[in-house]
Amino acid sequence: MREDDEPDAGLKRLLDARDAGDLDVLLETLRSDPEYAHVAARLLAHAGEARAVPLLVELLDSGRASARLAAVRALAALGAPPDARARLTEIALADPQPSAREWACVAIGGYGDGEASRVLLGLLADPVRAVRLGAVRGLVAIGDPAAIEPILASRPGPLRHPGDWLLSREPLKLAVARLERRRAQVAAA
Repeated sequence: MREDDEPDAGLKRLLDARDAGDLDVLLETLRSDPEYAHVAARLLAHAGEARAVPLLVELLDSGRASARLAAVRALAALGAPPDARARLTEIALADPQPSAREWACVAIGGYGDGEASRVLLGLLADPVRAVRLGAVRGLVAIGDPAAIEPILASRPGPLRHPGDWLLSREPLKLAVARLERRRAQVAAA
């Protein structure tokens, strides 16, 4: 391994803590080290560490795009608390980083209610494909079959937007299929 392939000392410290199961080091990094907070957030989410949730909510206000993205992704994985809903909605609607907006949609879907559905249905018309697909994933997480028609209506046309159509086709088909299965389950119950 070349010397420049070695992780720097801060990253190595976090990876060693993860390998040792020392989640307290990761939590402290999340709390106090803006340079590595995004790494700590991802490692804590992967570990399923619920103690990180309040710190992740605070990280949603970071000026660092990488930290906001990591916080949103971690909250999508761990479950976002009710007090994060307004901030996640702001991020989904207006964050300058499309990936943060996408993952905020996924996190909002975890709330599983009508308010979340309304926000996500509105984002099906977003100009950014990743955000639209995040909204679809959030709607699938909610599991309301009423989202099928709006999802189908949001599909890009193959002639006007061939790239978008090609990249969105399979994820949308899978989403609709999951919601149709959900509709069948509800009807059978």
